Amino acid sequence: MTCLEQIGAILKERRQELNLSLNDMSEKTKLSLVQLEAIESGNIEFFIDDLSYLSYFVRYYSNALDINFNDIREELDDSIMSYTDSISLTKIKNQEEINKRVLKTTSRGKRAKKSIDFASIGLFLISLLIVVLLGFAVIKVIIPALGSKGPIEPPVVTLPGDLEEPDDEEKKPETPIEETPVEQELLVTEKDALNYEISGWTEDEEISINLKFNNRSWVGFSEDGEALAAPASAIYEKDDNALVIVKAKKDKVLSVNVGYTNGNVFSVNGEDITLNPDVATSPSSHVFNFTFKEGDLTE
Repeated sequence: MTCLEQIGAILKERRQELNLSLNDMSEKTKLSLVQLEAIESGNIEFFIDDLSYLSYFVRYYSNALDINFNDIREELDDSIMSYTDSISLTKIKNQEEINKRVLKTTSRGKRAKKSIDFASIGLFLISLLIVVLLGFAVIKVIIPALGSKGPIEPPVVTLPGDLEEPDDEEKKPETPIEETPVEQELLVTEKDALNYEISGWTEDEEISINLKFNNRSWVGFSEDGEALAAPASAIYEKDDNALVIVKAKKDKVLSVNVGYTNGNVFSVNGEDITLNPDVATSPSSHVFNFTFKEGDLTE
């Protein structure tokens, strides 16, 4: 039995002791019936797309049943972390299989190239033999035949002095016009409490986005909707940092799902961002989006 299954069993047993149905608990916690059933059965896979909220769902359910959440919090965190690690390992194994298939394809391509190289060498030798035979024919047949026709007139050579002097304007080389590079400054603009736009970057420039934790929290990163393997989606402790390096591209979106927002600090290329007061001290989870706009100012 997994940690989450044990926690679910405790919650279910307590609910039954209080003679409460799942419908009663759904009305009380505002959680859906399927969410409550998944929690009680320990079905963590049900929350695969919403792991950041699982800890808060269990907390609401525990509080509604008068169970001290701190008594089961550590086991719940371990269960979520273990499941997250297993997902990451699966992705790594899938990538290794892809790499093996690519290596096999590359090896077959190299063997094919070797056979093509042998054919090229043979063609080169045949061409070389033809050139030698033509040269021999020129020396033995064509040159003696030309010599019998009398002296050959030397070509007319035009001396440099016979050439027309160029105009003064033509003598002067054109001076290339140097373009003054446009100074760029990275700018982070708040569109609303959860959405920010980054401008003043160049194509494929590496931009660092860091989240410093002043409170314990779960966090997950995704790029254009795809979850990132590094930094890993996990629970971070106070004073930890989660740093992600993004290659700038127009309209690319980096999303940061923060389970506990209060006190945590974002920075872009080392410059801290002042979060909107509505979310800066919020104990709830929020998804922050950083969108790359405008791009290279020289374009």
